[in-house]
Amino acid sequence: MISKIANIEEHLLFINSELNNSNSTWFAYFEKIDSIQLPRIIGCSSLYNYSANSSSVSLGRLMVDPSFTSLGIASKLIKYSVDYAKNKLNCKTINLIVKNSNHRAIKIYERFGFELLESDESRKYILKI
Repeated sequence: MISKIANIEEHLLFINSELNNSNSTWFAYFEKIDSIQLPRIIGCSSLYNYSANSSSVSLGRLMVDPSFTSLGIASKLIKYSVDYAKNKLNCKTINLIVKNSNHRAIKIYERFGFELLESDESRKYILKI
């Protein structure tokens, strides 16, 4: 069974509700357009549950508008998130959880070096940076 993945508008509603959360940092990728139109978010990611004591943070809500997949946007968002966690937050590890059915995300996380910690309904990963 393939689980339903929320569309970008549903994710944006969630993001709006999280913008005042001081324990999360959001990154957005905007569509490249001309100078007349307002830019539109076509992808995003977040870092949350930051802990200075354990030098760790969680990566989540990595999303790309379906009409913009396979363009390297998810990779750019992951790279930026990892760099930010390492250089700005001084984290040593990044954790994430992904559904087993999200094969595309699993492939990209593993390509970035995330290591599987455990797997049940979801997969739990860690990246040592």
